[in-house]
Amino acid sequence: MASDSASVPTEFVADAFETTVTDEDAAHLLQTIGDAVSTLRDQIDDDTLERILRADPGSYQLTSSMTRDGLQPESFTQDAVIEPLLDALGHEYSTEAGGLSGGQTRVADYTVSLRDHPEIDSTRLLIEAEPINKTLDSRKHGIGQVRDWLSQREFESDFGFATDGLRWVFVRYDPDAYTLNVIEEVDLQPVFLALFENQVGRQASLDAVRSGGG
Repeated sequence: MASDSASVPTEFVADAFETTVTDEDAAHLLQTIGDAVSTLRDQIDDDTLERILRADPGSYQLTSSMTRDGLQPESFTQDAVIEPLLDALGHEYSTEAGGLSGGQTRVADYTVSLRDHPEIDSTRLLIEAEPINKTLDSRKHGIGQVRDWLSQREFESDFGFATDGLRWVFVRYDPDAYTLNVIEEVDLQPVFLALFENQVGRQASLDAVRSGGG
């Protein structure tokens, strides 16, 4: 499992974001995911966390009762998983980006400015955060929420992600065709599970996990 999973961080950067990635970048991202697993283990007992990391989307969703300190599942997911990943990928982001949607002020969990990229028409990328294992394929949450933001031009954005930390779905609005399309779906769950199994099991180095050794 570790060998197959190890390529996913590289694919996450190189394919989904259409950029190059060095071995050092991939190792840094793998370390970040390993640290996120440790943070989750600090709050969630191993048996419960293993069930979470093996569950399908929409099943065995993270709840406050699963954490030792009764933490809110969405904010805990953001603190433990989503923000460390954004930091590792080098994205500067702001929280709670406002805009008008359907005549009412709506707030995106994160916005990444694209103003320094003149080749991109959109001024920002929006991110909708959900608790771990919450289904992203919903009209009112996840992908549906991102579609709603992008269709409302007051947000000045053609790009958005819906994520539960483990799964990332990239949505693009096509202003010429007036369509919303899922461009990429990236599943980091196998990586989280492989690193969890390593931490509770053989405790090999990340280099060994990445290469399938240990």
